[in-house]
Amino acid sequence: MTKHGPYFWDSCIIVSYLNDESCLDLSVVKEYLSQASERNCEIYVSTLSRVEITPNLRPKPFTLEKIDRIWRDLEGSVTVVSPNPEIMRYASVLRCVPYEKTGSKDRNLGAGDSVLLATALWLQDMGVDLKYFHTNDKGKRKNSEGSKDVPLIGFAEWVAEPLESLEDELRSVVERICNLTPSQPQPLEVSPSSRFLQGSLSELLSQADSPMPENVNG
Repeated sequence: MTKHGPYFWDSCIIVSYLNDESCLDLSVVKEYLSQASERNCEIYVSTLSRVEITPNLRPKPFTLEKIDRIWRDLEGSVTVVSPNPEIMRYASVLRCVPYEKTGSKDRNLGAGDSVLLATALWLQDMGVDLKYFHTNDKGKRKNSEGSKDVPLIGFAEWVAEPLESLEDELRSVVERICNLTPSQPQPLEVSPSSRFLQGSLSELLSQADSPMPENVNG
């Protein structure tokens, strides 16, 4: 059977899936997770996603136990990567790039986004042949300061300076991010298979106190 990926997932993909949001084709996301649970699709996420997911889940409030359960289920199918000094340096470099777009106010690359993008770069350094950076971030939501960050979809359009004018290291990381093509997940070419994490978030949470499925972590 064909092995798909590897891919890196932005936190917003997981949030949109768990919240049953219409901004993504959730059947496509389900298929990725289904294939990942069967070890036919390789997906990487950052531990930072746990922090970003928690305040964005609906409905509220949540118990810590329910959040733990959701994350354990996710860990059963994806590879989780924690920030390290190399990742944080990449994140710092990405935040040094000037971002602006004709007709729009200058923006900053969000701290969380910089860490996620940096994690993808570090995975490449470790020999992981990432195909795409999956995201739904179009830069429409405001951050905690009330302003908008650089969108990840269309990232290349926001690099203010011509690449040739950037310092070598800045130019290199920008080119690598652009080559990862931050975009929404596209349908996989697979045969029908079992589904992982099916249903809405409310259905997931209603199962928080039930025994863990035997095949989640195996």
